[in-house]
Amino acid sequence: MTLPFQTWRTHLIQTLSLSVPLVGIQVGQAAIGITDTVMVGQLGAEELAALVLATSFYFVLFIVGLGLCQAVLPLAAQAQGANDQILLRRTIRMGFWVATGYSGVAVMILFNTEPILLLLGQKPLTAAYAGRYIGIAQWALWPMLLFMNLRAFYTVLDRANIMFAINIVGVLANILLNYVFIFGHFGFPAMGIEGAAVATLGTSLLTLAGMIFLSVRDARMKTFDIYRRFWRADGEILRIIIRLGLPISMTLLAEVGLFTAASIMMGWIGTLELAAHGIVLQLATLTFMVPLGLSNVATTRVGLAYGRKNSEDLRRAAYTSLVLAVSFMASAALIFLIFPQQLIALFLDSADADTAAVVALAVPYLFLAALFQLADGTQSVAVGSLRGMQDTRMPMVIAVFSYWIAGLGTGYLLAFPGGLGGIGIWTGLALGLTLAAVLLLARFVLRKRLRIGLLAA
Repeated sequence: MTLPFQTWRTHLIQTLSLSVPLVGIQVGQAAIGITDTVMVGQLGAEELAALVLATSFYFVLFIVGLGLCQAVLPLAAQAQGANDQILLRRTIRMGFWVATGYSGVAVMILFNTEPILLLLGQKPLTAAYAGRYIGIAQWALWPMLLFMNLRAFYTVLDRANIMFAINIVGVLANILLNYVFIFGHFGFPAMGIEGAAVATLGTSLLTLAGMIFLSVRDARMKTFDIYRRFWRADGEILRIIIRLGLPISMTLLAEVGLFTAASIMMGWIGTLELAAHGIVLQLATLTFMVPLGLSNVATTRVGLAYGRKNSEDLRRAAYTSLVLAVSFMASAALIFLIFPQQLIALFLDSADADTAAVVALAVPYLFLAALFQLADGTQSVAVGSLRGMQDTRMPMVIAVFSYWIAGLGTGYLLAFPGGLGGIGIWTGLALGLTLAAVLLLARFVLRKRLRIGLLAA
């Protein structure tokens, strides 16, 4: 039987309706990182370099937990698409369990940030600053992961606007807390880089509290009663989350690890190079928030179609998000190419003696970042669409090969034996992301031939 499907216009309207708050949330979260970078950058190049290392190291462990929690989204979307309220509640509850268990393990690693960075060849002062930052920021991991589970719940129930409002409050709170604790205002001492960590922890607790409060106050959401017997184990759902989530974690880790490894290699070259790399990475991260939000939209809408067993809606949901992502990234690339110095200068104190040198180093990195914008948007939406069909293992293999073997390997060879330094590293980044985009998109396009997520249509 041929199932009824939505028009392209309907898909566009619904995708935009969901993507605006989800993209806004991603941009807001990136804005928090940019705020930290800008404010800590006022302290000096050494502190900025330490923040780059600390957040890169922290993000590696965060991203593994995020991957496990992201398995909740396609499962919740499938449950909602099949109108199975009980399955949706079970999925969210076990997502809380996964977030809690993983956070306990990750914190034990984060306690050893400074010695780990020293083993990786970083300068003692930079490693010390990074360790002081993580010593406080590590406690934000658990509330952040709980927030991600609730985000899946809000998303599949079409309550993304509520999340967006909470996120705006979080961004404003982070700016205020950074101002107070980094520089010392309103009677508080100036804590420097540690103040940025206090702001991160405070913001994560505030946004989680807002999400929990509204999830039990919203008339529709409270009918699901997701906190009922949250202590009760559900082995079946727990196993499914871990089975889907571990490949997602490894996929995300491959991409994030690529940029973390790039940061470490930049640290081998020099402090100024690392600071320039961190600025360009923040700009690239900011633009990536749009396709990342659209990736979550694709996972949700593909997952809903998957739950309804409608293959045509599945295809149209994926391609609508893809076109929007590529269009935005093309615009971002043009801005990078036209205004490189102006964008970089936003992160630096013009009076600092190192500013001119950092700008000179960062400009060519930003040109290379512009080149892989389209690829980054494509790979993000493609992998999100595949997750909606619960296809996570092969994307993991593609990511590991593309990012680590092709991308990082090429970057290292060009940077050090090839003598290109930071330019070589960023060339490797561009190659890895482009290869991943081609392979992931091919897997989605050929999904029927490859027998991926086959549906009765």
